[in-house]
Amino acid sequence: MRAESAVCTSQSSQQTNELMFHEYESACEQSPQCVHLKALNRVRCVRECVSPSCYMDIYQKDPLEEGEVDVRLNSFKGCFIQRLGRPR
Repeated sequence: MRAESAVCTSQSSQQTNELMFHEYESACEQSPQCVHLKALNRVRCVRECVSPSCYMDIYQKDPLEEGEVDVRLNSFKGCFIQRLGRPR
């Protein structure tokens, strides 16, 4: 029973983290600095708005390029979750 409880808690925590990420993402998409941008520039702006420190760690040295599949998004989300509650 304990293992099942831990799995449920873990799933609930993951859902909460995903919801929190999407709340930040939505707010940043509507922010004055990002709302007028299109395509890749908007994606970059939103990611940097969500977490400037995670953006610097993950994307700054090797920015996303047009047409690139963003294989770093999960790392970015993980960074965001780890730093949630600490200065972004």
